[in-house]
Amino acid sequence: MLTLVVAKGFMGKLLANPEIAAHLDKHHGDLAVELRRVVDTMSEEAPSAAEI
Repeated sequence: MLTLVVAKGFMGKLLANPEIAAHLDKHHGDLAVELRRVVDTMSEEAPSAAEI
């Protein structure tokens, strides 16, 4: 589980970088969509601090 959290955080930071996001959108549009979907899904499913 920790590996997924770390990977989600790393992907989120990469996608938050405008230059990296623009490159992914331009050259790897399908991959960019899926990476954003993974980050969004992981964010929705993450337990809140109260649940831990």
